[in-house]
Amino acid sequence: MKKIDVLIIGAGPAGLMAGAHIKNKSVIILDQSKKASLKLLMSGAGQCNFTHEGDIKHFLDQYNGHKAFLKFAFKQFFNEEACDFLKSEGVEVVIREDGKIFPKSMKAEDIKEALVDKNTHNGNKIHLGESVKSIVKTEDGFQVITDCHAYECSYLLGAFGGCSYPTTGSDGRLFKVFKELGHKVVPLKPSLAPVYIVANPITGLQGLSFGNRKIECFRDKKPLGTYWGDLLITHFGLSGPVIMDHSRYLMPADLLRIQFGEENKKDLNQHLVDFANHSGKQPISSAFKGLSYPRRLIEFALDQALVPRSLKVSELSKEKRLTLVDLLCSYEVLIDYVGGYNVAMATTGGIDIEEINRKTMSSKNIENLFFAGECLDIDGNTGGYNIQWALTSGLIAGRSIDNMSQ
Repeated sequence: MKKIDVLIIGAGPAGLMAGAHIKNKSVIILDQSKKASLKLLMSGAGQCNFTHEGDIKHFLDQYNGHKAFLKFAFKQFFNEEACDFLKSEGVEVVIREDGKIFPKSMKAEDIKEALVDKNTHNGNKIHLGESVKSIVKTEDGFQVITDCHAYECSYLLGAFGGCSYPTTGSDGRLFKVFKELGHKVVPLKPSLAPVYIVANPITGLQGLSFGNRKIECFRDKKPLGTYWGDLLITHFGLSGPVIMDHSRYLMPADLLRIQFGEENKKDLNQHLVDFANHSGKQPISSAFKGLSYPRRLIEFALDQALVPRSLKVSELSKEKRLTLVDLLCSYEVLIDYVGGYNVAMATTGGIDIEEINRKTMSSKNIENLFFAGECLDIDGNTGGYNIQWALTSGLIAGRSIDNMSQ
């Protein structure tokens, strides 16, 4: 039986950040993956958008609620502090025009190495390829059994991630272990996932993207929500931030109505009427020049409406005009299913934060137990918000453990 002060389950950004701030206790970090921070290395296609510009108020709108909990946490460690921490560890950062913040090298590996090096400097040990099998609360702490060793620790930190990308090691198995230990787990669901739609000709436009477009969602013919953001058409359906950021709310059989351009139905209809009045002899395709529609989309809409591309604008019937307006301003697709954990970037649900002390990330139920990162019921939108949460919660947990008396 190996005895240790602190055992951290998970060598992702939350676990490593916690370890980086534990200086007065012996620490072992476990991860069942054979490489530390695999999900971090995958983030942003390997470039690692680790946080975002903006104040706390902006950030609070990027998560699945829990604003009071997040506000308190971010007041302790926020985006500027995250940048300063990385700079102090030799990682320069760069802010893009869209507000996303990356390592200047555009290499996630640099952030991972900085965190690993900080842990090494603190004397912490990282055991990779080691999977936790059971956890038992003891009088003095915890007994943790893995497939390699048995440990006794005074403090235990769960930073084991969610269920997304299970091949990276965050397969969700430990939620059951902590539930049996006495913690409530909010039902889990994939988040930041694309949607697969029922067969629809729009998939023929795969690769086409749209900036900041509106999507309305309906469930059982009742409005569910209106979402704005960048949209991407794929060979299987829809993706892009407007879909992924709201995928936590979407379900099979939901109806989505897409406004492909900046113009709403009323404005586009009036534009076509006015164009016919002053330029009626021009071909219908000319009526869309200068508007916010890609050529491929206009050709698609004309084909779907059975309108010849050479037809003069003055020859377009009211019925066909309204059909074109509907196709461009309220195109309907039906969700077949939301992408699963194999394609989702995050997990919504997890350890119920009602049972977590927001000042320390410690359990209210079990003494000397802490949590950090995605395993908690907090998930953010795309743009670096989830990694910022991992770093923030990891730092708070690490400092809290470090300040605990032996």
